[in-house]
Amino acid sequence: EILKKETDKKEFNEVKCGDIKIFWQIFYDDRIGVRKSMEKVKGGGVIIFGNPIKKSVSCTYDFRYPQVRKIFMELIKKSGGKGGGKGNFLSGATNEPQSFIDEFIRELCNGGN
Repeated sequence: EILKKETDKKEFNEVKCGDIKIFWQIFYDDRIGVRKSMEKVKGGGVIIFGNPIKKSVSCTYDFRYPQVRKIFMELIKKSGGKGGGKGNFLSGATNEPQSFIDEFIRELCNGGN
């Protein structure tokens, strides 16, 4: 319950790679993370958050960045997890959400190569 309250107060961190704005955060409640990311994506960019309790990551993105899906799914596979999603929302399992987010940002900033 305390972690939920703390999660609700958290704002996204921002990283800029060229013209792509990437917003990331660690949340302890997926519902709050999903709500906040869906609100945030309306302004464009790529939003990714992790949940260390559920060992999961979720991502929503502006359709102008189709490479996001490929990068996200490749990293999920590489980390031994499973994932998927519909439209511009993706989620998956990973043992280290923060490390996954760091690697995702690195890959996206390098153009997914």
